[in-house]
Amino acid sequence: MSGGRHGMRWRPGAAVASLAVLALLAGCTGAPAPAGSPSRASPSPAPSTGPAPSGDGELRLGVLVPRAGTREFLAAPIAAGVRLAARDLGRAGGQAPRVVVRSTGDGGEDDLAEAIDALAEAGVDAIVGPATSRVAQRALPLAAARGIPLVSPSATLPVAPDEATGWILHRTVATLAQQGPALAAQLLAEGDVESVAVVAGEDAESRSLLAPLRQPLEAAGVRVEVLDAPQRGRGAAAVARRAADLRPDAVVVATQDGDGEVTAALVRALHARRLAGERLWLTATNAGDLSRRLEDGEAAGVRAVLDGVRLPRAVERRLRQVDADLASARYAAEAYDAAVLIGLAAAVAGDDGGESIAGALPGVAAGGIRCGDPAECLGVLAAGSDPDYDGLAGSLAAGADGILLDPRLTLVRYREDGTWRPIGDAVAG
Repeated sequence: MSGGRHGMRWRPGAAVASLAVLALLAGCTGAPAPAGSPSRASPSPAPSTGPAPSGDGELRLGVLVPRAGTREFLAAPIAAGVRLAARDLGRAGGQAPRVVVRSTGDGGEDDLAEAIDALAEAGVDAIVGPATSRVAQRALPLAAARGIPLVSPSATLPVAPDEATGWILHRTVATLAQQGPALAAQLLAEGDVESVAVVAGEDAESRSLLAPLRQPLEAAGVRVEVLDAPQRGRGAAAVARRAADLRPDAVVVATQDGDGEVTAALVRALHARRLAGERLWLTATNAGDLSRRLEDGEAAGVRAVLDGVRLPRAVERRLRQVDADLASARYAAEAYDAAVLIGLAAAVAGDDGGESIAGALPGVAAGGIRCGDPAECLGVLAAGSDPDYDGLAGSLAAGADGILLDPRLTLVRYREDGTWRPIGDAVAG
């Protein structure tokens, strides 16, 4: 996001706001309605200005998802979340935004450029995605050059702004660095943890989580010992032996593990050393279904902190009306929120063009009147006030870098069979 466009807002007059919002989402007009109604803070503010309108009056939401690799399973829930949001935006304001889904294979430059070109040719105004940070870093300059903002529901590593435009990656999910303090708080809350062994790799994911986890623990007087993660599952027994020699009160596995082999081997080896159960924590970089890799009881009681939130059951039922074959709802809430933010940004700007949406995105989740769904938020706007969308994922207020200020996480505990169940929520630090 270019710094000069942060906070630029189109504020419709109270008398025309409702019609303007409905017209925009219905695809009737891309031009903004007259500005100049009073704000809540001042009886006579100067009307704000933003980028020149560039939309065609029909909001199109692009979705960029993986079609191969260990993250392929995210494609269906992310696409379903966007489609459900488009349906709700349509019900709240007229014709539903059009959704265009494109997938990438290995995320290579040519493959990624082809997918973004296809979305641009389809006329999308903003993209929900990419699903991973590595793809997002490469996609951001490609999309920014075409005037298309990105809002990722699942990228958790730092992504540098686009050098040419200053545009940023917007997010609706916590970063890995934010998970560290949340996990430290859980460990400290147990009261009897004086030493922690952390199994971490050299990958970016492990290192992003390690320092923010270690700092608050050591500041509280907890001894933290870091053990190198095994490269393959067969090295897990040696790591567990070293961990047992340290006699820690808790063990955290902070490795990146795409297929779950190393995680399962570590849990099995730590279980054999009596370091599993409630003494063991997994993280969002490695927690997954262990039922096919472990014997019953080996993962029982193990806990994990996950990025993202649980969908309310009523919303999950509605999601399955969109995709009856949905196997997982992971990141569907965050994808839903990303699409709603884009729709609200277009409504606030009075224009569905990408630059207008990019300029309005930071403001639709902070500083206004709180609202929890598209209809409520569009009603706030129609009344002449600023909406502050708190979505399925909670507060979506973000800093200038696009990183959420108070994102929510999910805490889970593993059952005897190696599957997990949610046990609570945490606010990321």
